[in-house]
Amino acid sequence: MLFRSMTDVMERLTQCLEVLTSTLDFRDDFNNRRIMDLSVFEVVLIFKMLRLSATHGGQRTTSQLEALLQRTATTSVKLLFIVGLSSVQSLYDDLQYLASREAGIKSSENPTQAWVILMHIMHAARIPRVTFWDAVNLQLLENISIESDARVLEKIWYSGFTLLPLMEFNELGVLVTRSRYRATAENWVLPQKIAKRLFELYASDAEQPPNFNNYCRATFSRCHHLIQVWGWRRYGSIVGTFFDFFASHGFSHIGSEMMGTSPEFINDLDGALSSAIDSEDQCFHIFLKIVHSAIKQLREAGEAKEIRNLVTRLLPNHDLQYQEGPSKATSTTSLRNHRDLLSTLYWAAPPEVQHKINMMLGLVNQEISKKEAYSRNARRV
Repeated sequence: MLFRSMTDVMERLTQCLEVLTSTLDFRDDFNNRRIMDLSVFEVVLIFKMLRLSATHGGQRTTSQLEALLQRTATTSVKLLFIVGLSSVQSLYDDLQYLASREAGIKSSENPTQAWVILMHIMHAARIPRVTFWDAVNLQLLENISIESDARVLEKIWYSGFTLLPLMEFNELGVLVTRSRYRATAENWVLPQKIAKRLFELYASDAEQPPNFNNYCRATFSRCHHLIQVWGWRRYGSIVGTFFDFFASHGFSHIGSEMMGTSPEFINDLDGALSSAIDSEDQCFHIFLKIVHSAIKQLREAGEAKEIRNLVTRLLPNHDLQYQEGPSKATSTTSLRNHRDLLSTLYWAAPPEVQHKINMMLGLVNQEISKKEAYSRNARRV
């Protein structure tokens, strides 16, 4: 067969890769590391072809290769999850010992190498709305909208956290500390989807068992950990999800959580604010610490506009007032939580975006509310 141009060569090679991809899609022996290796190798080939198409191929070929890369990468991720993450976790355990670290990662660690290859290729390809985490979420969150088994949710968390350390390997396979702080390492879709599912279950039946409260607290704590330890920055979506949930429930605590008092750091706003989670913190308290951590990081980065947007997003509706009555929305706890949120926003935000203090006084209807509640709110401001 004669080719008239390099474009013809590219088109023919693309057709061959499509045939190979279709063959892998119809294999029924997916629990096979050789098939996994072949799939990842094809991802590498497609990526190389995609780079060549920029100078030797037409727009049609480039579009075909981008679609093919997305399809093959998704298949590779599926195969890797079928093989399992136990070998990756075992590698982490081995690397706790100096001798293992000095010896380096063995060439037999195929799954670990495959994960890192996929991470870097999907990042380097820069295909709009097609990332490594998109392929991962497609597998992990496929049935999240109907899931109610905590063991399944824990497996999702386990998978997400197991993959995170691999983000710190560069394209040469060398560990680069603190590279976790790249925006590409973030995957807020996963915790947001889990949180939304938990909130849906809570909405369907607020009388959940005590373990449900514990699992909600674990979810809030893990999101706090992702910000504090893993340096995730694009937290607008998860913070908004948490805020919308509490706002829809009148800023009351979740389920059978103890009413308690304000978190300790709220009572020391003039001192050194600590965003560390305490054992006594309820879900709403952890939410406040997430908000504080987010604004603090934005201040350090000089993102005044982002702070303004976040503070505006989190300002509660102004029609929530404390009055006498049985409603949760007018309870002392709701007032306290509402006030603590405003306090956190006020003290954490820079002066140019601090909201007016009289908003806090407006939480209490002085004419018809209990004198004690009004005084408590006024003392805070």
